[in-house]
Amino acid sequence: MSREIDTALQRVAANTTEQTQTSQQVNQTMKSVAGVSLANAEAAHEVVEVLQQLLREVSTLQASVDRFQV
Repeated sequence: MSREIDTALQRVAANTTEQTQTSQQVNQTMKSVAGVSLANAEAAHEVVEVLQQLLREVSTLQASVDRFQV
């Protein structure tokens, strides 16, 4: 009986260690996902700014072309 209890306790300890390691890996993965998401959001913001600048340039160019039309 004592041996069975000892074996069961060893299994519980081993499973607890494995679950802890898995939880740490999941935590690290979630931190990585958060970092990638932040980088994507920053890149998207940059794209929006560049497109807005491009629209201003197109508008300026269109105004210049309109002045020279015959």
